[in-house]
Parts: sequence; C-alpha cells; structure tokens
Amino acid sequence: MRAGRLLETALDLHRRQEDTRASFEFVDRKRLSALLQRTFEQQSARVLMAGDGWLVELPQRLFDLGPGIRVVVGPDAVEERRGELERLTAARAAVRVLPRVPPELALLDERTAVFGGDRMLMINEPQMVSSLHELSSAVWSFGVAFTDYLDRPDGDPEASVLHLLSAGWKDEAAARELRMSVRTYRRHVASLMKRLGAASRFQAGIRAVQLGLIDVSEASRRPASNGIPR
Repeated sequence: MRAGRLLETALDLHRRQEDTRASFEFVDRKRLSALLQRTFEQQSARVLMAGDGWLVELPQRLFDLGPGIRVVVGPDAVEERRGELERLTAARAAVRVLPRVPPELALLDERTAVFGGDRMLMINEPQMVSSLHELSSAVWSFGVAFTDYLDRPDGDPEASVLHLLSAGWKDEAAARELRMSVRTYRRHVASLMKRLGAASRFQAGIRAVQLGLIDVSEASRRPASNGIPR
C-alpha cells in the first residue's frame, strides 16, 4: 500500500508539467545519456531503471558498463528484448522481472531521478527522490531474477500441477483431475518447488505469483473440503 501511495505521488508530480522550479526540469536523451555516463563510471554507482523503454531510448554502450546497474522489466520485455537483456546480464548488470512494472523511472543516485516518456522529467527534489528510492526498494524486492524467470516451468504437465498446487487442491484430488497417480503428482510438486527455489508449498505459490506464472486471485482460491476449489 505504501509503495502504491509513493507511486501515485510521483505520477502526480510527473503530470504537473507546468512546475518550473529548479528542482524539476525536462531533459533530452543527449543530456540524460551524459548524466548516465557520468553516473555509471562511478564505482559506487547504484542505478535502477524501471521499464524496458530505456533499452530503446538510450545508447546500448551505457548499459555495457554493467555492475551497479539494476533494471526491472515486465514479461513482454523478456519476449521482445531478450537479446538485449541477456547482453545486460553478461555485462554483470542485475535484471529482474515483475508481472507489472512502474512507469519508466531511472534513479541515478541519491539526488537525481528521471521519469521517461515523450518528455523526460528530471527531479532533484530531495524528499521526492528519497520517496522514489523507497518505492524502488519495494519494487526490486518483489522482482524475480532474469535467469530464474527464463527457467520458470511453463509447459505441461508442470504448469497444470502448479495451478492446482497454488489453488490449494489436495494431492489426491489434483492427481485425479490431471489423470496421474498421486506419486507422479507429488514428484512434479517436488520438482516445481526445487525449480522455484521454494522451501514449502506456500512459498512455491508466492514465487509463482512473482514470476507471473499464475494470477493472484487464482492463488488465493480456497478449496472445499473435498479438495476441489469453490
């Protein structure tokens, strides 16, 4: 909830284009590239970029600097820009995937943030930038590593097992539904938990939601006493 409020505040600021105070100014891609070049060259730089639009708007050489760069993208970007994202990870940048990604946002340092789009807005207002950093920490914590996302289970029968597991089906009922033995079903469950890096079935459900494999509402469905969800 708090992250959502921070995002709304930031978006409201972005929409107020008439604000001409020194803390806010519109920048072009050339200037932003120069700012990023200077920031990336600092050994202690921790830059976060949300949204795949940056991969199009900015020169690829900036991302080749690698360490210190964190990029958050959505599932569509993985499909459409997989090569660029693989190049980023090869350069030791950290890439995470979220089912839903905030509007294009770049946090350059503790003092500067930039919203992307047709007109890029640079923010130097300390309180706002601090709030955006707080938001970015929450967003980053819910992301899934790019390589883990690529290794996610997405084919039958494990995809079907994952949906029933996350919905709380009992093993016996789920096995009947999928027309397999209970032993085979449990073997798939164990494989899924290992691939998702989950220590429990509950954690496997959470990881599945984070990976965008299942919808939150689907994971929260409660089964009836006979094992079949209501």
